Amino acid sequence: MFKRYGLSAYAIVAIMVLSILPMGCQKADEKTGQGKMGIEAATTWPGRIPTDVPKFTYGKITAVSESTTPKGTNVFVEVLDVDRADFDKYQSVLTGAGWKIVSATKTGDDLLLNAAKEKRTVVVSLSGKGDKWLTGSISYTEEK
Repeated sequence: MFKRYGLSAYAIVAIMVLSILPMGCQKADEKTGQGKMGIEAATTWPGRIPTDVPKFTYGKITAVSESTTPKGTNVFVEVLDVDRADFDKYQSVLTGAGWKIVSATKTGDDLLLNAAKEKRTVVVSLSGKGDKWLTGSISYTEEK
């Protein structure tokens, strides 16, 4: 099911682990036989994401994680305080940068955007009640 949205198992683990960062943990690294995963509290757009992926300049970045496996890399950016209108703005910015919008879904309180370019994907997932203060993530995945 998560592959449908461009998410890997590492991205799902990152979502769960990122929830502990606000409780005092500033950085964590994990190395396994299948790859490496690092998580840290952050407030800026990660330099590991290529420049042709437009920076998500809406809301506040609160954490960044990166996982690398033999199959590729995933960089996960956690955001909060995003306005609902920013979803459409970022979709337009992605399109302008040459990304193909695979799907854009708005259901109730949830917004999900999946964009692709070559063997790379950007997934934006936001959720919240009302038009302001949404929380969510931007996930960049690059297959080898």
